[in-house]
Amino acid sequence: MTCLLLSVFDDLPDFQGADFSFRTELLYFLARSLDPLETIFPFATFLGVSFMTIVKGKNSELTAIRAAGLSLLVTALPVWGLCLFLCGAEMYLMEVVKPAANRYADEVRVQLEHHRQLKKRLDARVKEELERQLKEQNGANSDRTTSSREEQIAKENEIRRALAHVEANSGSHPTRQKGQNALSYYNAQNRTEWQFADFRVAEPCHGIVVWVTDTSGRLLSRRIAHQAQYDSVTQKWLFQGGETVQFEYLETDELPHPSSIVRHGDDEITQMPYAETPQEIELLHHQPDELNLKGLIRMLRFADRLPDARRRFVRTMVAYRLFYPLSTLVAGLLGFALTITQGRKSAITGFVIAAVLLMFYYSFAQQAVVMGRSGLLSPFAAGALPTILALSGSLLLAWKRQ
Repeated sequence: MTCLLLSVFDDLPDFQGADFSFRTELLYFLARSLDPLETIFPFATFLGVSFMTIVKGKNSELTAIRAAGLSLLVTALPVWGLCLFLCGAEMYLMEVVKPAANRYADEVRVQLEHHRQLKKRLDARVKEELERQLKEQNGANSDRTTSSREEQIAKENEIRRALAHVEANSGSHPTRQKGQNALSYYNAQNRTEWQFADFRVAEPCHGIVVWVTDTSGRLLSRRIAHQAQYDSVTQKWLFQGGETVQFEYLETDELPHPSSIVRHGDDEITQMPYAETPQEIELLHHQPDELNLKGLIRMLRFADRLPDARRRFVRTMVAYRLFYPLSTLVAGLLGFALTITQGRKSAITGFVIAAVLLMFYYSFAQQAVVMGRSGLLSPFAAGALPTILALSGSLLLAWKRQ
C-alpha cells in the first residue's frame, strides 16, 4: 500500500489534463507498485508469522501445545505450506507479472510523453495566436489599445479549444518504436563491437559502426554504414553506404594506422558475414538484472558470445532468481523461531533480532551477487548459497526453539 501511494503521489500530476480513463490510471499505478516486489513478500510474511507467534505466546497457547506433547514446528505445518505457496506466488509475479506490468507502464509513459509534447506545442501556438489576434484587434480599434484580463482569458480559452479540436482531428497518435534507439553491443566470440545510432529489430537500422579487434584488443578494421538490415535468407547483414577502413600497427608505434580506406556509394549494398541477428543483439545488449529468468536462460544460449564478466553475471542471476523466492520461507521461520519466548527474554527482543537477521540476509544476498559478478565467488555460490545458508540456519533455529 505504501509503494502504491508513493507511485500515486509521484506520477499523478502527469495525468492531469491527459485523456486517460480511470482504468488505465489504476492499472498503471498497480503496475508501478510491483517495483519493490522482492522485499514485500518476505517482510510481509515475517510480520504475519511474528504477530501470530507473539499473540499465541501471550495467550499461553504455545505452552498448552507443548504441554500436550506436540511439536510447535509440526503444528505450524499449515503456516509453512502457506509460506511455500507465497514463494511460488512471488516467483510467478517476479518472472511473469512484473515484466508484463513494466511493459504496460512503459506504454503509458510513452503516451504521457506524447501528451506532454502536444500540450507544450499547443501552449506555444495558443500564445502566438492570442498575440496575433490582440494585435489585430488593438490595431483596428484605435480608441482601445489594450484588452481587459477577462477578455484575454476568454479569447485564450476559445483559441485553445479550436486548436485542440484541430489537433485531435489531425491523426497525431503516440507510437512506440520497435526495438531500441541508440544501442551498443559487443560480441566476445569474434571480437566485434557494434554501435547503432538508431536500432530496429524488424526494420533497417541507421548509423552503424562496427569495430573488429584482435585477441589483444588492438583495432583491426572499422566498418561504417548509413543503413543496415539483416537478411534472414542469406543470414548476412546488408550494409548500405559508408566506408571500410583497415588498420595496421608499426613496430615502434602502438597506435593504429589506416592501411586501406574503401568508400562505398550511398546506394552500394555490401554483404557482411556477421553472425549476430537483430533479435540476438536486442537480447544480449541488456544487463542481466533487467531480465526475468526466461530471458536469462535465453541469454545463456549465447554464452560464448558474452564477455567473461557478463557471462558470470548471467549465471549468477539465474541461480539468484531460482533460489531467492525461498526468502519468504526464511522470513517466516525466523519470525516463528525468535518470537517464541524462552525464560525472561521477551518476544519483542526476539522480533527485533529476527528483523536484523532478515535485513542482514538480504544485504548479504545482494553483496554475494556483486561478488559473483566480479569473479570472487562462483556463480552458483553467489546466487544460491546465501539463501541455502539462511534457510538451513532458520530451520535449525526453529527446530531447537520449538
